[in-house]
Amino acid sequence: MIFKKIYLFLLSIFVLTFISCTQNLIFDSESENSNTCSVKFCVENFSDARTIAPEVLNFLTMEETEKNEYSFVLKYKKGRRIEFEEKTFDYAENLIINDLSSGFYTFVLELKKDDKLILSGTKTATLSSSITQVKFKLTPQGLDGNASVKLRFNINSDDFGKLGEDAKTTVKILKRSTNEEVNSKYFESLENPSFEYECESLAAGCYKIQVVLKIGSQSFFWQEDALYVEPGRETSAEINLPKLIYLPTWPEGSTLTATSDSSQIIFNWTNVYNAEEYELEIKEITDEETIPTDENTWNTAETISVINSCECIWDAVAGKKYVARVRAINNCGNSGWIYLTEKVGLTE
Repeated sequence: MIFKKIYLFLLSIFVLTFISCTQNLIFDSESENSNTCSVKFCVENFSDARTIAPEVLNFLTMEETEKNEYSFVLKYKKGRRIEFEEKTFDYAENLIINDLSSGFYTFVLELKKDDKLILSGTKTATLSSSITQVKFKLTPQGLDGNASVKLRFNINSDDFGKLGEDAKTTVKILKRSTNEEVNSKYFESLENPSFEYECESLAAGCYKIQVVLKIGSQSFFWQEDALYVEPGRETSAEINLPKLIYLPTWPEGSTLTATSDSSQIIFNWTNVYNAEEYELEIKEITDEETIPTDENTWNTAETISVINSCECIWDAVAGKKYVARVRAINNCGNSGWIYLTEKVGLTE
């Protein structure tokens, strides 16, 4: 049950029974005039990230008296008109707008609590058929007051075993609009697969919460969620972090080097902590050419995949010179390339 709460999206929760994409507030014309339209509105998740939302915004468990504190306002205008028309309705109401003519519209949907704006979204749509669907993404606005936050993060036990005692963790709270850091907590070490973040006083609103795990100077895991904080409430949740994997990144100062003997060239490079394999490209080059660093000049390179190793032994051709580049690969994608800085050939 706790796991499900973690993944509840903010607006999916509190419009589940009355503004879902299949059964939502319907703005429907009763006129038979072919130039009038029916408009179907629904609210989508306001963020693609997971949203940690307090239970107070779950209308399924909310008391009727508390539900009545919330209301919706729809504002709409046609074309370039300055003035908006406006309709107000509560969470359970099925609003009907008559004689909404076809054309280009701007819609603004607001959610208010005790007549104070807390969420809003804007959408434009061209009404040209009998039924047009308009979808909103709402974002928090206008919240005053403070709240407390208490979050418990759980790392998969297998992943935790791979971290070791040198793993360090930072949890950051950032303003959603500016990415300004407003609070953070640093964990010098992790003694078990769970750790807690607490903040006794955080201004109400919408934030981003980031979890960064490091070994040494290398960030090997980074997770970001949306965090919604309502005034006077404690936002409490358990968060199961996904697999500890991120786009591979070369540690600062990483190099690709090469040595040679009479028949082979040995390439060596810096290890990337979360690489599953490496891709080495080797290209023949003349004495007159400069070492290439742009993509087009590597079309003729030979590609070699290397798994679980930072070394490649390659049979070269006597009398020829070569350059090379290497990148790290895992399920998230590829790192950038690092290049051999000097041409290499067999030792005579």
